[in-house]
Amino acid sequence: TIVATGVTTLPQKVEFPFSLISSPQQPSSSSLSPAVNSIMPGWVLYRSLFTVFRNQYKFRKRSKVLGNDVVLEDRIFRYSIMDLVSVARKRLMDAQSTMFDTDGNLIYTEKHIPGLGKNFLTENSRKSAIEAYGLFLEYYALMGLLQKLKADNGRSITSIEKEIREAVPITGEEDFAFTGLSTSHGDQNSSKEWEHQKYILRGIIDSTTDKEPIVPKLLSSLVSIATTIIDMVKSSKSRDDVRGRKIIPMYEHAHIPAGDTKVVRLVTEEMELLQKE
Repeated sequence: TIVATGVTTLPQKVEFPFSLISSPQQPSSSSLSPAVNSIMPGWVLYRSLFTVFRNQYKFRKRSKVLGNDVVLEDRIFRYSIMDLVSVARKRLMDAQSTMFDTDGNLIYTEKHIPGLGKNFLTENSRKSAIEAYGLFLEYYALMGLLQKLKADNGRSITSIEKEIREAVPITGEEDFAFTGLSTSHGDQNSSKEWEHQKYILRGIIDSTTDKEPIVPKLLSSLVSIATTIIDMVKSSKSRDDVRGRKIIPMYEHAHIPAGDTKVVRLVTEEMELLQKE
């Protein structure tokens, strides 16, 4: 979560990952304190995805071995974080409000959605967050499926499909990834994470019949999402270039175009490799 430059916040607890907290971009309700800011849950995902992958590659590069069996966890989209995303998305989907801003637009506060902190949320931001959270929960779950298929080489796809159809929700409590530590990078396919991913996948395929094969359809969705991620990363970096050219003379002489930056190239290579798999 990011707090915008120059913003002062009240003491609070925010439970919506990848958010942007900023000064109100439109008039808020007269019943709200002027100290209450605007929150856009999931903004970092749908507007600044370049930042997410840049940090992931940075953590991966700087990962230091702490002992013989312990390494730093470098994955952004891991169980403990995505469990928070899942809870946040459900709260947004279940939200109801009768509060309006001075322009007559529907808004939400912590009274309507627990975890918003001392901020208000617009209806447009709520819808954008639900869409972004949903996309990356699907990506995270599909990546789990792909890793499961690769790890269980030779195992019947039918048995994995049966696991998905019979998946039940789990409660996210303590987990190794909260501390950023794991016993190895192989923990990305840990039992708790796979249980979580299976339940998300079950929600994705709920509309299919028991006789329809679901794994090919799910993997096809992963290919499509990989393309979407490439476009989102390029777009988020390109906006920096557009702003830079407006502000800094001869900007292009000192900055690499978005499509040529190392992070964009790495994301493109990673997603294209994923599509081939």
